[in-house]
Amino acid sequence: MEKTYQLELTREQWEKLVAATYLSGWMTTAHLEEDQTGPFDDLEQVILNQTAHYQMDHLCIKNPGSEVFDYTAEAAEKFDEMVDEYDDLTFWEELSTRLAERDVAGLKMSDEEKADKVMQLADRYDTEFEKNGLKNLMVKRKF
Repeated sequence: MEKTYQLELTREQWEKLVAATYLSGWMTTAHLEEDQTGPFDDLEQVILNQTAHYQMDHLCIKNPGSEVFDYTAEAAEKFDEMVDEYDDLTFWEELSTRLAERDVAGLKMSDEEKADKVMQLADRYDTEFEKNGLKNLMVKRKF
């Protein structure tokens, strides 16, 4: 029999664990097809089962007619806001950095000089995007 472990958490810490479980599940499954399972699905069910046992009904519900637990709409909405905030920030940072890396790619300079130039250009792109969003971004190729 596999050894099991116990963890003592406050209610607030448990709620954070549930949020972390949701976020890890989202991170590892958002890109998968609907019928595919994620690497943390089994752990998620254990945590949600225990969450239901602790009567934290605002976080999870048991699906009728099965032993499968899911997040409540209220909890999922709250956790999705965290995802949206992360996605928004990451989008702009990645866009600025990748455009800067593209612009520097063909230049003949040392790796250190390229890294400095990428940072400078990314800062300039950041300033532009903060001011104008995507309004001035153009793709030259016609589709």
